[in-house]
Amino acid sequence: MHRVLASAVCVAFGIIVAAWLAPSMWSDLYIAIFSLAWPTTVGEVVEHRVSRVGGKGGSTYFVAVTFTYEASGEPHRGSQLLCEHHRDYDASKCLSKYSKGRKTIVFYDPNDPSRAVLEPHGFRLFTVTKWLFEIAFVVTFVVVIPAAIWAIGSNKRFRKGPQAGVPEVQRWTRLPPV
Repeated sequence: MHRVLASAVCVAFGIIVAAWLAPSMWSDLYIAIFSLAWPTTVGEVVEHRVSRVGGKGGSTYFVAVTFTYEASGEPHRGSQLLCEHHRDYDASKCLSKYSKGRKTIVFYDPNDPSRAVLEPHGFRLFTVTKWLFEIAFVVTFVVVIPAAIWAIGSNKRFRKGPQAGVPEVQRWTRLPPV
């Protein structure tokens, strides 16, 4: 019964995480496939920022830009995480291309003009690596951990306590071949 419950909890957790990650993965995939062919318009940078993540072991700097643009006759606002660097200098250099108030080219989705990017891209190594880690995480909880729970739970060598009808000495003693 404990194996069933533990496996069910792992599978449920994996499915919840997959449902949480799916929209982000789909959006990344959609942008990677189509953004290079999207039409363009002129937009304006309204905010730019560098976010530092990490500590003494090393930091990563993420550059994000928020911009406004007009597409299909309507005003829109978008944002994009443009790059990540391990040095503050490189992040500042990336950020300088998108100073506040600067006019810039915006690539927008003609099917959904509210979806736009400043730098269209195909399949970048960072994005593909992120997808692989996310998929591996979900598979670990949906398949690997439940399978390990069942395998360990069904192997009598790992069970503790006496087995019914088998004396303590015989449990671990190998019988001679017949």
